[in-house]
Amino acid sequence: MSKLPLYQLIDSNFPTGMFSHSFGFETYLQHEMIISPDDFKKWLLVMIQDQLAYQDLLAMRVVFEDLTVDNLLIWTQKLHAQTMAKEVRQGNQRMGQQFFQLFEKIAPSSLLDDYGKALSQANLQPHSAMVFIIIATREVVSEQELLLAYAYSIMSALVQNGVRGVPLGQVAGQRLILELASELEEVIYKVINELTITDFGLASPALEIRQMQHEWLRARNFMS
Repeated sequence: MSKLPLYQLIDSNFPTGMFSHSFGFETYLQHEMIISPDDFKKWLLVMIQDQLAYQDLLAMRVVFEDLTVDNLLIWTQKLHAQTMAKEVRQGNQRMGQQFFQLFEKIAPSSLLDDYGKALSQANLQPHSAMVFIIIATREVVSEQELLLAYAYSIMSALVQNGVRGVPLGQVAGQRLILELASELEEVIYKVINELTITDFGLASPALEIRQMQHEWLRARNFMS
C-alpha cells in the first residue's frame, strides 16, 4: 500500500500540465524531420538518454543522497540555469508550480513548506523534478524506483503528446512505451550511476536548438 501514492504521481490522469508541452518535437514535425513512429522514437530516445538523464535525473540522484532544503534550492537553480530554451525552462516552472500548489492542498509536509519558503526568499519558481522528489520520498522508495518512476512519467506523457501531435495512433504509442522500457531501465540502472556532477548539463545541441526555435514557429499546438 505504501507505493500507491507513487503510482498516483505517474498516473497519466495526474494534472501535471505536461500535456501542453512537446519539449521540441513540434519543431521537428514542422521541419518534416519527424514524419513516422520510428522518427518519433529516435527523438524520444535522445530526449531520455541525453537531456533527461544528464539534467533532471542526475540532479534528482544527487538530491536523493542529501535531501535538504539547501540542496533542493541549489539544484533548482542549477536546473533552471542549465535549461537553454526559454519555453522549456518556463514549462518546467509551470509544471513545478502546479505540482507544488496541488500537494500543498492534498498532502502538505514540512519539507514542502520549507522548500516553498526558500524559493520565495530566493525569488525562484519550483522545478517539477524537485517537487516530485519531495513527494515521492515520503513513501518507502529506493533511488532507482524514484528515478524510474519520474522517467517513466515523462516518457509516457511525451508519447501521449506524440499520439496527438505526430500523430502516432494509440496502438503505436503503447507499443513505443513497451519498446523503450529496456532503454529507460538502462539509463536508470547503469548510465545514471556512472555520471558525476561534472556531467551535469551535457545534452544534444540539436535538441536544444529545436527547443529554442519552437518559440518562433508560425503555428503551435504546444506551449514548448
